[in-house]
Amino acid sequence: MKTMSRIVLVAASAAILVGFGAFGSRSVASPSSVAVVDMAELIGSLDEWKERYALLEAEFKDAQTELDDIAQQIQEEGEKLEELAESDRERQFAIRIRILELQGQLQGKGQALQSVIDIKRSELLRDVNQSTLQAIATVAQQGGWDIVLHDDTGVVAEDMRVMSSGVIRVPGRRILHHGDTVDITAEVRTRMNNEFAAGR
Repeated sequence: MKTMSRIVLVAASAAILVGFGAFGSRSVASPSSVAVVDMAELIGSLDEWKERYALLEAEFKDAQTELDDIAQQIQEEGEKLEELAESDRERQFAIRIRILELQGQLQGKGQALQSVIDIKRSELLRDVNQSTLQAIATVAQQGGWDIVLHDDTGVVAEDMRVMSSGVIRVPGRRILHHGDTVDITAEVRTRMNNEFAAGR
């Protein structure tokens, strides 16, 4: 009976050792190094963004001048209408028609201009964002960062509230805290500004 017990114990011990050996042979994932970038602060501080955005604003300003001229014409026609005698119905009618025409032009051109502004701003943001992502990838590779996250710690959760279920909702926030050593925003900005200056 003792011999049988000894055999069982030896077999059990062997099974445990095999189990530990199998577990130890598995590859264990190494911890990933994570960096953060404040995309809004980064893009807004890029020389490329500032220069190209200023050119867009100058273009829009010229178009706005035309709208201002139409608005001025509407005001002048309105002043003419006020100065007319009540008995001059024909002239009043002609001025009112002219005002309506000008108002239609102002509204149509204003809407068209706003659409163009929205499209061109979106195109600019898309172009600069693409360049930014490429620069982030380069900096991350050179710095040994495995993952780069958007730093949203600057977002203020003003509408944080307790839901009816008792759950506290904090919208628009993913990162609650990070150390300064993982923020590579300045490094990416410097790289992009230098490359932009060199390519001019």
